[in-house]
Amino acid sequence: MKFLFLQCFILTILFFASTTLSSGSKNRTLSSPPSAIHFTDRAEVHIRSDLPNNTNPLYFRCQSKDTDFGMRKLNVGEEFYWKFRLQVWGRTLYFCHFYWGNRQSIFNVYDKYSVRYLCAIPGSDDLMCIWKVREEAFYVSHDNKRKDAVRVPLIGHVVVHIYSRVPNQPSTLKIHCQSKDTDFGEHFLKTDDQFYWRFVPHLTGTTLFFCQFNWGSKSKTFDVYNSTIDDICSAGVSSFASYNCFWEARPDGFYLSNDNKIWQKLNTWT
Repeated sequence: MKFLFLQCFILTILFFASTTLSSGSKNRTLSSPPSAIHFTDRAEVHIRSDLPNNTNPLYFRCQSKDTDFGMRKLNVGEEFYWKFRLQVWGRTLYFCHFYWGNRQSIFNVYDKYSVRYLCAIPGSDDLMCIWKVREEAFYVSHDNKRKDAVRVPLIGHVVVHIYSRVPNQPSTLKIHCQSKDTDFGEHFLKTDDQFYWRFVPHLTGTTLFFCQFNWGSKSKTFDVYNSTIDDICSAGVSSFASYNCFWEARPDGFYLSNDNKIWQKLNTWT
C-alpha cells in the first residue's frame, strides 16, 4: 500500500508540473522559465512599450532567482511576456531593470506582497500582470483597461559630488562614503578635487549614503543623500530626469547645491 501511495503521489506531482512552450512573433515575444514542480496558480507578466514615437527604444532585463531572460529591446508598440506557475510556498518573484535614454528603474514586476493583488483576475485563480511603460511612469493592471492602474515612476539617476574646498594644510581632506550595501573606501582629496558616484534611488525612498570627513583635527559624519536631501537636489528638475547633489567641504562647514551655483550650509565641523 505504501508503494502504491508513493506511485500515486509521484504521478500527481508530474500532473501538476509546469509545462510551457516558447514562441515568438513580430510584436509579441513569449519566453518561459525552465519547468518546475508546482501545485499553484498560473500567471503571466507582460511588458509593453507605450513610449512616444521616434524616441529611444526600451531596453530591459527581467529575471528571478533561477531564470534570466537576458537583455531585451522593445520598440514602440512591441511586447515581451512570459508564463509561469507560482511556487508552492508563494516565493515567486520576478524583477526587471529598465533603461530608456538616460532614465532607468528597477523593481519587482511580480511578487507575493506588493504586486500579486494588482494582477488578480476577478472570478479566476489565474494572475495577469500587464505592465505598460510610458514616458512619465510605469502602469500595471490585470485587464489592460483599468484607469486606476498603479503608477511607478521611470526615474533618472542621481549623482553625488563631493568637492574639497579646504586648504591642503594641515592635511588634505579625507573622506569615506558608504551606504548599507556599498563602501567606496577612503579617498584623499586635494583642494578643488572631487569624488562622485551615481546610482538609481530605491522607489520606496529608502536610499541613504553617508560620509565621514576628516581634515586635520576636525571631523564630521553625516548623510550626503537621503529622502530629505533628495528633495533639495531634485528641486526644479523635470519629473523623473537625472539630477545632481553637489557638496562642498569648506573650512567653516559643508554646503549643498543642486546646480553648483546656489549653496546652502547644512553642517559644521566638530
